[in-house]
Amino acid sequence: MQTVGQRIRKLRVEYHKLTQRELADQISSTQKSVVDWENDIYLPSPKHLQNLSVTLGVLVDYLLTGSKEIWTRDLRSGILKPPRSVRLK
Repeated sequence: MQTVGQRIRKLRVEYHKLTQRELADQISSTQKSVVDWENDIYLPSPKHLQNLSVTLGVLVDYLLTGSKEIWTRDLRSGILKPPRSVRLK
Protein backbone atom coordinates (compact mmCIF):
# COMPACT_ATOMS: atom_id res chain seq x y z
CA MET A 1 0.00 0.00 0.00
CA GLN A 2 1.33 3.42 -0.94
CA THR A 3 1.96 6.16 1.58
CA VAL A 4 0.83 9.77 1.25
CA GLY A 5 4.37 10.72 0.24
CA GLN A 6 4.55 8.02 -2.41
CA ARG A 7 1.25 9.20 -3.92
CA ILE A 8 2.44 12.82 -3.99
CA ARG A 9 5.72 11.80 -5.65
CA LYS A 10 3.98 9.59 -8.23
CA LEU A 11 1.50 12.30 -9.22
CA ARG A 12 4.23 14.94 -9.32
CA VAL A 13 6.70 12.94 -11.42
CA GLU A 14 4.68 10.55 -13.57
CA TYR A 15 1.55 12.57 -14.28
CA HIS A 16 2.60 16.21 -14.07
CA LYS A 17 6.36 16.06 -14.80
CA LEU A 18 7.13 18.63 -12.09
CA THR A 19 10.30 19.03 -10.07
CA GLN A 20 9.99 19.34 -6.30
CA ARG A 21 10.78 23.04 -6.59
CA GLU A 22 8.14 23.60 -9.29
CA LEU A 23 5.50 21.87 -7.17
CA ALA A 24 6.55 23.86 -4.10
CA ASP A 25 6.28 27.13 -6.03
CA GLN A 26 2.82 26.23 -7.35
CA ILE A 27 1.45 25.46 -3.88
CA SER A 28 3.20 28.29 -2.02
CA SER A 29 5.50 26.01 -0.06
CA THR A 30 9.19 25.13 0.03
CA GLN A 31 11.17 22.44 -1.73
CA LYS A 32 12.24 21.10 1.68
CA SER A 33 8.59 20.63 2.66
CA VAL A 34 7.90 18.68 -0.53
CA VAL A 35 10.97 16.51 0.14
CA ASP A 36 9.79 15.88 3.72
CA TRP A 37 6.26 14.97 2.57
CA GLU A 38 7.54 12.62 -0.13
CA ASN A 39 9.84 10.94 2.40
CA ASP A 40 6.92 10.62 4.84
CA ILE A 41 8.71 12.66 7.49
CA TYR A 42 5.48 14.54 8.11
CA LEU A 43 2.11 15.13 6.46
CA PRO A 44 1.21 18.31 4.59
CA SER A 45 -0.95 20.78 6.52
CA PRO A 46 -4.64 21.00 5.59
CA LYS A 47 -3.89 24.16 3.57
CA HIS A 48 -1.10 22.41 1.66
CA LEU A 49 -3.22 19.28 1.14
CA GLN A 50 -5.87 21.46 -0.50
CA ASN A 51 -3.26 23.20 -2.68
CA LEU A 52 -1.73 19.82 -3.63
CA SER A 53 -5.18 18.53 -4.50
CA VAL A 54 -5.84 21.43 -6.88
CA THR A 55 -2.37 21.36 -8.45
CA LEU A 56 -2.21 17.57 -8.87
CA GLY A 57 -5.85 17.27 -9.98
CA VAL A 58 -7.11 14.85 -7.33
CA LEU A 59 -9.14 15.08 -4.15
CA VAL A 60 -7.52 15.32 -0.75
CA ASP A 61 -9.17 11.95 -0.02
CA TYR A 62 -7.03 10.31 -2.69
CA LEU A 63 -3.84 11.87 -1.33
CA LEU A 64 -4.64 10.65 2.19
CA THR A 65 -6.22 7.24 1.53
CA GLY A 66 -5.25 6.20 -1.97
CA SER A 67 -8.90 5.58 -2.83
CA LYS A 68 -9.14 4.51 -6.46
CA GLU A 69 -12.55 6.13 -6.72
CA ILE A 70 -11.41 9.69 -7.12
CA TRP A 71 -12.90 12.88 -8.39
CA THR A 72 -10.70 14.71 -10.83
CA ARG A 73 -10.43 18.45 -11.08
CA ASP A 74 -10.25 20.25 -14.40
CA LEU A 75 -7.20 22.43 -13.85
CA ARG A 76 -8.45 25.26 -16.07
CA SER A 77 -12.01 25.60 -14.80
CA GLY A 78 -11.52 24.14 -11.31
CA ILE A 79 -14.65 22.01 -11.80
CA LEU A 80 -14.67 18.57 -10.23
CA LYS A 81 -15.55 15.65 -12.48
CA PRO A 82 -17.47 12.66 -11.06
CA PRO A 83 -15.69 9.64 -9.60
CA ARG A 84 -14.30 7.07 -11.94
CA SER A 85 -12.10 4.10 -11.37
CA VAL A 86 -8.52 5.08 -12.09
CA ARG A 87 -5.62 2.72 -12.57
CA LEU A 88 -2.51 4.42 -11.31
CA LYS A 89 0.58 2.37 -12.04
